[in-house]
Amino acid sequence: MYEIFQKLLNAKGETAYKVAKDTGISTATLTQWKNGTSTPKADKMQKIAEHFKVSLEYLMGNRFIDEMGYIIREERIKHGLSLEELARESKISVDDLKAYEDDEEPIREDIFEDIAGVFGKQHLELLQEYDVYDEYIPPYFNGDVLQYEAFKKARDSDAIAENAENEDVLLISRLAKDMKPENRKKLIEMAKIMFAEDFND
Repeated sequence: MYEIFQKLLNAKGETAYKVAKDTGISTATLTQWKNGTSTPKADKMQKIAEHFKVSLEYLMGNRFIDEMGYIIREERIKHGLSLEELARESKISVDDLKAYEDDEEPIREDIFEDIAGVFGKQHLELLQEYDVYDEYIPPYFNGDVLQYEAFKKARDSDAIAENAENEDVLLISRLAKDMKPENRKKLIEMAKIMFAEDFND
């Protein structure tokens, strides 16, 4: 996980300190993850994923893509690169690149992103270019896979936030049901401030 975290830091030009400050996760915790002395908990991983606007699966390195070897080979040849030159540019071993090109093993999404970067593209652009992007892109995105993926991430993030707010409302409702009237009124006033909207008494 930390390897992908480091890649995201580099890609966004951020420091671990800034991420710690923005997410509320201590720098000591991040250092423990880096050193392997502690394992990240799911809630903290989720905060980091949200910070970088990536999926939890991506952050954990659980997303693999099968049969991308021919794309890597075609792009490498198109850019006039040998396997050794691609290895040097992508910082991925020649043996691993050969295994990916020969489809001997699936490629982790973040590694495919690194390889695509050498070709001046994002991996989603390569998937679309080679007709293996398997989702329908609505016409108003004009075939722009990156714009569509950004929209999906924003939509999913909004859904998560809305779900969390609904859970808070349910919890407040349950608490209010068993309270004395004066305490119930205080709770409702606090909820009004919290959600900045009108609740009926």
